[in-house]
Amino acid sequence: MKTGPVVTAAMTNVAPDVDPASLDGKLLARTFIRGLATIMDEQSALERGEYAPLPPLVVHSGVVQEVRAAPKLPDFPLVAHWNAFEEFEITEGKWKRDTASNGRSTRNLFVALFGDLSSGQTTRAVPAEFRGVLFGLPSRCDKEKRWRGMTLRDVVARAPEINQKARGGDKGVSPVTFMKLATVDKHFNNLVEYWKWLAQTGKVDQGAPNPFTSFIQPKLQGKRAQGPQRMAAGYGRHPVHLTGLDGLFQSWSPGKTRQANLP
Repeated sequence: MKTGPVVTAAMTNVAPDVDPASLDGKLLARTFIRGLATIMDEQSALERGEYAPLPPLVVHSGVVQEVRAAPKLPDFPLVAHWNAFEEFEITEGKWKRDTASNGRSTRNLFVALFGDLSSGQTTRAVPAEFRGVLFGLPSRCDKEKRWRGMTLRDVVARAPEINQKARGGDKGVSPVTFMKLATVDKHFNNLVEYWKWLAQTGKVDQGAPNPFTSFIQPKLQGKRAQGPQRMAAGYGRHPVHLTGLDGLFQSWSPGKTRQANLP
């Protein structure tokens, strides 16, 4: 049996004396695949905002400096300065007018969910919750009549039930199309840049970590994106259920089980 090149390389480094075709070799290959499945599931959970990722590591020079208490800046509703930020982005040529209009939807969604939440109250738990809610929102909830009069949280609560009816054959109900990852990431990129601007203009402490960073996960390109497919090449035919993955070698989503052929 010819195993995938990634698993073969891993086995060569970890257990060079183990024959990949032996029982021990197959069990080891299975362990590597399960590790990949866990990584992919955690990656998906990060993207959905199920938990807040650690903030970027700050590397210090090692030089001990006198620490002075920073002046306490006045608290304000987080998105209170959005219009000024928008004008700055347009003036700097980063945004066009239509981009600014789309960016305004980020502010509107945030206000609809969190109201006048202040800058001082915006911990990393807030964007984690925001991201999770965005993934539960229909992509056209502001345009479809069936969502009118409902709060965004009510829409998120009702959408799965309505979608299940549509997919169950109810011809009077149309399926729900939920917000895509790329759209959620755009909203988060707007908030990352907004917080940077707040820090640059002295409205929040420049030393305070940006609570919106690290939620946007880098997308694999080229050969790195093909890693799971290469790992699948040549595996045996013993079925193993991977809970939480809707196909190890395709796009995946939580709460589903699919058979995958693993050694």
